[in-house]
Amino acid sequence: MPVLISAGKNLGLTYKTTAGIFAYMTGKGMKAEEKCDFDAKCFHGIG
Repeated sequence: MPVLISAGKNLGLTYKTTAGIFAYMTGKGMKAEEKCDFDAKCFHGIG
């Protein structure tokens, strides 16, 4: 999760926004570990 928060911060996303994205997707059935890896890769790709 720290990598995800750091990557989101680099894009100007707040902690609440990053956590909200994470919570939404894990609530939809995505495993937490997969979601962290996926988001971190996306954020690094965008940034």
